[in-house]
Amino acid sequence: MKTNLFKFSLVCVVFFNAAFGANFVFSQDLLPEGKYKYAYSCDGFNQDRDDVAASAMTLAIFDRLNMSKQLVHYHFNTNFGGVPTHAEDHRKSVLQTAVLFNIIKTENDTSDAFFDVSASEQEKIAAINHLANMMLKASEKEPLMLFCAGAVQLPYFALRRAIELGASKENLRSLVFVSHALANEKAGRTDNPPI
Repeated sequence: MKTNLFKFSLVCVVFFNAAFGANFVFSQDLLPEGKYKYAYSCDGFNQDRDDVAASAMTLAIFDRLNMSKQLVHYHFNTNFGGVPTHAEDHRKSVLQTAVLFNIIKTENDTSDAFFDVSASEQEKIAAINHLANMMLKASEKEPLMLFCAGAVQLPYFALRRAIELGASKENLRSLVFVSHALANEKAGRTDNPPI
């Protein structure tokens, strides 16, 4: 059942994105889903309410597939520009859903791997450093798959930070990035938070 639901979800994502003209590039073979650790990056900031619902659905899917223990990093509200429009609703959606599914203990637990990037510069820097450390742990046996459901600024800074910290070729080859839109990949990378 787990494999079928995982495949169904992947097919839905591919169909939806193909219908809207997304480009797919697979630069490496995918491994069986049980081998991966997962990270998730999403905007939900100065965008629209679909981000609020999508985050709750994403966490529900991870829970339903019994993969929430493999979810090692989750950051949200990552659009570095503009004025927040739904940041508070998105924060509640992510954290309350994560508590509901026992992925985190409380909404205010600062020891978890969930980061509201719009909350403060410190939270943004913490998210960058945490994701960089997850990238440094990526290996051939336990690769890291990063879903980018928003602009790639923060994953870009985390990757740069991991390289600065000495990421090996194996670490870098063990990273898989999944993005649903070319617009996300073209997001500006000039808003450089200090690290």
